[in-house]
Amino acid sequence: MTAVHDDEGAADLMGIDVRAFQIAAFALGSAIAGIGGGLYAHHFSFIEAQYFNISLSITIVLYVLLGGTQTAIGPLLGAAVFTLLPEVLRASAHWRYVAFAAALIVIMALRPEGVVTGAQLRRLLGSNRAEPRHRAVAAGLPKGGAG
Repeated sequence: MTAVHDDEGAADLMGIDVRAFQIAAFALGSAIAGIGGGLYAHHFSFIEAQYFNISLSITIVLYVLLGGTQTAIGPLLGAAVFTLLPEVLRASAHWRYVAFAAALIVIMALRPEGVVTGAQLRRLLGSNRAEPRHRAVAAGLPKGGAG
């Protein structure tokens, strides 16, 4: 953290250390992946590489893209929709994957930012944060120059 000390010795925080947050996010993601892998191995008693192929990676990326990358709940909703949609379309066995692909294309064409966006979530939760933080901070600074 960057801090500025005034005459009284109190520290005012002036920003965040982006690199520290990136490292913390990477470490947290790695820890969650490690725990998930350990639970998977414990449940199935073995791990085989053939189950972790490119289609699994594409599926996980589609979870995130369909749900939205701006919120934490977006990928969860994307995973639910992406998992349940093929089951709903199971009645038409021959056209199931065609209808599934068409539904994905329509969703991505209509909502390229994902189903859930940050603005929608703030509006739903009633957050009154109308202006970005840097404007609110700049509005509180004195207008004149130093001296």
